[in-house]
Amino acid sequence: MRRLICYPFLLALTLLFAVGQTGRADAFNDLYNSLGSTPAGTDPIAGNWGPLADSFTTGIWGVDPFYVTVRLQGTPTICCVEAWLLGDISDSPGPVLGLIGVIDTPGIPMGAFSDYVLPDFTADYWNPLLPNTRYWVELTAPTAGASWAWTASAGGVGVAGQSFANQEGTGSFLVFPDTNGPYQMEVTGVPEPPGISLLFAVVLLVAARTILRPKGAQ
Repeated sequence: MRRLICYPFLLALTLLFAVGQTGRADAFNDLYNSLGSTPAGTDPIAGNWGPLADSFTTGIWGVDPFYVTVRLQGTPTICCVEAWLLGDISDSPGPVLGLIGVIDTPGIPMGAFSDYVLPDFTADYWNPLLPNTRYWVELTAPTAGASWAWTASAGGVGVAGQSFANQEGTGSFLVFPDTNGPYQMEVTGVPEPPGISLLFAVVLLVAARTILRPKGAQ
């Protein structure tokens, strides 16, 4: 009788575990979020300071899709701000992986801070973000008119251990730890795939069948 009771119980437990892991992977999680802090200043995206960039790191899961929100301040301009995803080389901005999205800067209010959510990046970059990997969000602009807000706080999800970069008229990136004042952005995404959890569930089910198999059964 014990075997008849235990096996369905373990089967149900295994299935609940697998469904729970899959459901968790469908939820958006913050990879980086400094938007909860008060802005302390801005850096111009065009001109001597730009381009500007800030890093974030994925966790144990790959991520797909993901969204980026940046906090900007604007002045009248005739063009746009482009957000790019960069790889990482030795904790510095690396190769361009793709365009995240474009912000129409004439729509950015003068003197006010505004948060802009960029489109689902999977439309342009078909590979999920790799697990345990550092990436950079870079903002560029062909003409002056928009600035990226930064904060004096290094608090927020995923901010610790990251870096920001600007050029300060040197023509190449200068990299500083986020403890010096990170640019304000949020990177959020869906962890995937849940393959490890599902594999564990299958292994658990096979183990349960093996342990509870009656003696002499084939």
